[in-house]
Amino acid sequence: MQCGQAVDPNIQILYSENFEDQKHILVCEKIKEAYPHTANNYNYDDLFGSVRKQKKIVKIFSKLLNVRETLLLDK
Repeated sequence: MQCGQAVDPNIQILYSENFEDQKHILVCEKIKEAYPHTANNYNYDDLFGSVRKQKKIVKIFSKLLNVRETLLLDK
Protein backbone atom coordinates (compact mmCIF):
# COMPACT_ATOMS: atom_id res chain seq x y z
CA MET A 1 0.00 0.00 0.00
CA GLN A 2 1.22 3.45 -0.80
CA CYS A 3 -0.10 6.82 0.42
CA GLY A 4 1.48 6.32 3.81
CA GLN A 5 5.12 6.10 2.91
CA ALA A 6 7.98 8.59 2.78
CA VAL A 7 7.87 11.14 -0.02
CA ASP A 8 11.48 12.28 0.19
CA PRO A 9 13.23 11.23 -3.05
CA ASN A 10 16.59 11.27 -1.25
CA ILE A 11 15.75 8.14 0.72
CA GLN A 12 14.55 6.05 -2.22
CA ILE A 13 17.71 3.95 -2.34
CA LEU A 14 17.66 3.14 1.38
CA TYR A 15 13.97 2.34 1.63
CA SER A 16 12.89 1.47 -1.90
CA GLU A 17 10.06 -0.86 -0.84
CA ASN A 18 8.54 1.88 1.35
CA PHE A 19 9.08 4.72 -1.04
CA GLU A 20 6.31 6.84 -2.41
CA ASP A 21 7.55 9.17 -5.08
CA GLN A 22 6.22 12.57 -6.04
CA LYS A 23 4.65 11.24 -9.22
CA HIS A 24 2.53 8.84 -7.21
CA ILE A 25 1.06 11.73 -5.22
CA LEU A 26 -0.37 13.06 -8.50
CA VAL A 27 -1.93 9.76 -9.59
CA CYS A 28 -2.92 8.18 -6.29
CA GLU A 29 -6.53 7.01 -6.56
CA LYS A 30 -7.17 7.48 -2.83
CA ILE A 31 -6.06 11.09 -2.98
CA LYS A 32 -8.02 11.71 -6.20
CA GLU A 33 -11.16 10.32 -4.56
CA ALA A 34 -10.71 12.63 -1.59
CA TYR A 35 -9.80 15.66 -3.71
CA PRO A 36 -11.06 15.30 -7.30
CA HIS A 37 -10.78 19.04 -8.01
CA THR A 38 -7.32 18.77 -9.54
CA ALA A 39 -7.94 15.74 -11.74
CA ASN A 40 -5.95 16.01 -14.96
CA ASN A 41 -5.10 19.68 -14.41
CA TYR A 42 -1.40 19.01 -14.03
CA ASN A 43 1.66 17.41 -15.51
CA TYR A 44 4.55 16.21 -13.35
CA ASP A 45 7.05 17.61 -15.86
CA ASP A 46 5.73 21.09 -15.07
CA LEU A 47 8.06 20.96 -12.05
CA PHE A 48 10.84 21.50 -14.55
CA GLY A 49 9.02 23.93 -16.84
CA SER A 50 8.50 27.68 -16.82
CA VAL A 51 8.07 29.55 -13.56
CA ARG A 52 4.34 29.83 -14.26
CA LYS A 53 4.03 26.05 -14.68
CA GLN A 54 6.16 25.43 -11.60
CA LYS A 55 3.95 27.73 -9.54
CA LYS A 56 0.82 25.87 -10.68
CA ILE A 57 2.18 22.39 -9.95
CA VAL A 58 3.58 23.42 -6.56
CA LYS A 59 0.14 24.71 -5.54
CA ILE A 60 -1.40 21.43 -6.64
CA PHE A 61 1.24 19.41 -4.78
CA SER A 62 0.60 21.46 -1.67
CA LYS A 63 -3.13 20.73 -1.81
CA LEU A 64 -2.60 17.04 -2.54
CA LEU A 65 -0.07 16.65 0.26
CA ASN A 66 -2.55 18.25 2.67
CA VAL A 67 -5.23 15.81 1.50
CA ARG A 68 -2.76 12.93 1.88
CA GLU A 69 -1.89 13.99 5.43
CA THR A 70 -5.58 14.25 6.32
CA LEU A 71 -6.17 10.74 4.95
CA LEU A 72 -3.28 9.39 6.98
CA LEU A 73 -4.57 11.03 10.16
CA ASP A 74 -8.03 9.55 9.60
CA LYS A 75 -6.66 5.97 9.60
